[in-house]
Amino acid sequence: MDDIPSPQHCLFAAFVLSTKASAKVKSIDYSLALESPGVVAFISAEDIPKSGKNVGPSPLLPNLPIECLFATEVVEYVGHPLGIVVCNHHLSLL
Repeated sequence: MDDIPSPQHCLFAAFVLSTKASAKVKSIDYSLALESPGVVAFISAEDIPKSGKNVGPSPLLPNLPIECLFATEVVEYVGHPLGIVVCNHHLSLL
């Protein structure tokens, strides 16, 4: 739905998702991503201030457990967000 032009100086973001389930997160090396043209930041659980919470969107049903936005020590499922890449153009490879 790219029928509306992006505003000038607009940033774009894409989630970086786990490709494994029930896996331990040893580290996240995003240095190569930061070297890519147009990439301005990588945001993960480490960037949440100590006074903040690593909480995803509130569930629509109150009986559902609240999930973490970003995986920290363990990836729970394939597609569990590890972080977000922020760029100054649309991402075509993520």
